[in-house]
Amino acid sequence: EGTYRFLMQLGDSAVMSDTSQSGGAGVNLIWTSISGVHQTLGYTKTGVNTPLTVISSGPHTPHISVTADLDAKRYSVAVNGTSVGTGILFDANVASLDTVRFLTDGVNEANFSGRTFDNVLVRR
Repeated sequence: EGTYRFLMQLGDSAVMSDTSQSGGAGVNLIWTSISGVHQTLGYTKTGVNTPLTVISSGPHTPHISVTADLDAKRYSVAVNGTSVGTGILFDANVASLDTVRFLTDGVNEANFSGRTFDNVLVRR
């Protein structure tokens, strides 16, 4: 795979749309190749991808958790209980985070086949 993106977003349903991949997304995580390093989990802010950590697509499913602060418009990310990013500014200055969205772009189906989400848990 040369170009692929898997986006994991928390956003405001009132401003998210089908015509913008990042519009309305406060938390805008991405799994892609960043700076030539494949399988990198990062975040997108105003169209720029910043790496957090490499997550292999091996046999063990990573546990990714996000803690968001709506007042400060910032969030933190942990993978398997280890912090990989703190105080990350929201991509969009949203009033709420009431929608979870997953998007793929350029992912080769043969390489992504068989991958699933075990659980998605949202807590207030």
